[in-house]
Amino acid sequence: ISDEALEFSRVAVSILFLGLVSLFGIVANVFVIAVLRRQGFQESVNISLLGLAIADLCCVTLALWSSICNIFLIGQPRDFSFEPYSLLTMTGNLPRVIFSRVTCWITALIALERCICVTLPFRVKVVFTLKTTLAATVAVFLAVLLGYLSIFESRHWATRLDRTSNTTKYYMVFSTTDWTSHLTSLLFLALPITNILTLMICTLILTVSLSASSNWRESARSSKIKREKRAINPTKEMRVSKMVLILTLIFIACNLPSNMLIATRTIVPEFQEIGKLQKLFRVTHTFAFLLETTSSSINVFVYYRMGSKFKLEFLKMITCVKTR
Repeated sequence: ISDEALEFSRVAVSILFLGLVSLFGIVANVFVIAVLRRQGFQESVNISLLGLAIADLCCVTLALWSSICNIFLIGQPRDFSFEPYSLLTMTGNLPRVIFSRVTCWITALIALERCICVTLPFRVKVVFTLKTTLAATVAVFLAVLLGYLSIFESRHWATRLDRTSNTTKYYMVFSTTDWTSHLTSLLFLALPITNILTLMICTLILTVSLSASSNWRESARSSKIKREKRAINPTKEMRVSKMVLILTLIFIACNLPSNMLIATRTIVPEFQEIGKLQKLFRVTHTFAFLLETTSSSINVFVYYRMGSKFKLEFLKMITCVKTR
């Protein structure tokens, strides 16, 4: 396959599939945010889920913008002031990466809260109050945003003569230093690996604990431990924990390829937006990008399937929209 055909296929996938998935994701996350607001925030997990939905909405919105930017890669307008791929990277891909990292750590926060819930059921309400959950969610949002904004330290705009059109255009330029190299290793290698390991450990704990809780519930039915059952409401907590477990598994499956590519990018210097392996970089990241966008778009199905209150409020909202 020629380089031109490979690039055209990549851009076509980015425009068609990414555009459709991101459009659906925008609508889905707007509904999730609206339903969570209607449900209220009497439960701390709803606060974290709202933060996750907001981060996902930012991700899919930027994914849609990236899909639009890919149109310029096909058209290559001669009088356009920006080099198309530089515009795509600086205004679409990199900002989306930042919000995808926010999604990663809010997902880890939700999984951690569920782990404490199933392992220390009588302490979870003390540790994760409404105020502490809100503070933790906002802190994760701000810390990740501010931390990952530093990736623009090594990338900036510069003008250059485009010989094909004989016009001056803006290009993305790298300016790597020792400091930015160490920062890149931290942000794109150490922290993503830590995040994935945290999620995997939480997933394992949730799986084991849910299995044990299922056995405990069966024994609790035969005995008459009514006070304890009212205190921890095992059926409800198990339902929420199962929902979080499925969310975490979907997230790991869709984001692991991207993390592997990020690690490769850090280890292999030529594997960059602009480098010897740029074509391979662009093709592989296109599919990883699509998987991440899918992950940020389909949580609504999990909430609808496993959340009885969410399903009820969702159907009420749909009915109201139809009757208008």
